[in-house]
Amino acid sequence: DDAMDKCHDLATHVRRSEFNKNELKNACEETETNFRMPKLPNKTRWNSKEENVSTTIDLKPPLQRISQHDTEQTWLEVIPNAAEFQLLESLVEILERVKVASKLWEGDTKPTIQHVIPELFDIKDTLERKHRRRERYVSVFARELLKLIEERFPKCGTESKWNCIAHLLDPEYRGVCLKQFPGVYERTRREIIRMGALYENVPAPAVVVTMEEPEVDENLSRAQRVKRRAAHTVSAGSTERAQAPRRGDC
Repeated sequence: DDAMDKCHDLATHVRRSEFNKNELKNACEETETNFRMPKLPNKTRWNSKEENVSTTIDLKPPLQRISQHDTEQTWLEVIPNAAEFQLLESLVEILERVKVASKLWEGDTKPTIQHVIPELFDIKDTLERKHRRRERYVSVFARELLKLIEERFPKCGTESKWNCIAHLLDPEYRGVCLKQFPGVYERTRREIIRMGALYENVPAPAVVVTMEEPEVDENLSRAQRVKRRAAHTVSAGSTERAQAPRRGDC
């Protein structure tokens, strides 16, 4: 709270006078940093707090330069110190992940239900990773936020059949996150077959499963890594079928 309050006070300080704004501009030129006004958070949108922290981090080099040369200590109370900057940089990873999910879910002109499970899957992964690192303050924040999200969306939203069906029918993921929860993928698949049987009776295709693991790219989100493993599984199955001798070849 103290670190985020400083981000709020910094935005107010810069906007309060043209002199403060120009001082920040000069520091940006000296540190070869693109100038931008610190985002002022508001009470109606929590995302504005994430933007407030992000813009403060973007201005870290010029702010540290100002702090070093602040002989009158006019910036002392509004510029985060080194420990607070480290905390904010870690915290903003969590806030950005939640912001991405909320932005995807709030669309009005296109379907959004297929984004529920993979985004919750990635949020949970981020929070669990932050908690395991035992970072000061951030670890506790990640643990408590994870509790709230699991209370609001048990098992990453897979207890809702509509979330599951949308995720399975999504051409991007094709239900790969459902396989991380025992029995959910098959349950969803059976539900789609049951619903489809009301209109058309078509035998369901066989599902090929292999335990071979592809190389992991740490830059991908957890849902993307699961999708890549699934694509690797399908590719391996297709190769095996292509290499199998056809009848009469012998």
